[in-house]
Amino acid sequence: MYREELSKALMGFFFGTTVSSAIIETLAESRTPMGVAHILASVRDIRRIPLPQSAVESSLMLLAEAGLVAGSGEEFKLTELGGELAGKLAELRKAPGK
Repeated sequence: MYREELSKALMGFFFGTTVSSAIIETLAESRTPMGVAHILASVRDIRRIPLPQSAVESSLMLLAEAGLVAGSGEEFKLTELGGELAGKLAELRKAPGK
């Protein structure tokens, strides 16, 4: 569907997006739907940065629009596509030199 170079570029870009990649990582580890407050606490713990709740809420909206997460304002979970992305991000984190 896409060239491999484009896929690699998009993965590298997403890997570098601090909040969104931490949300994907959090939901992948949870394997169950999570509320915004729990996601926020986990993202703060993963990234070790003070982060307003609005940053997580905005990222969740973008991730939902992209089809990577599903949920309401109450709880969110990974979609199948989001799960695939989580797997690829895990591979990037384990790659030599990362």
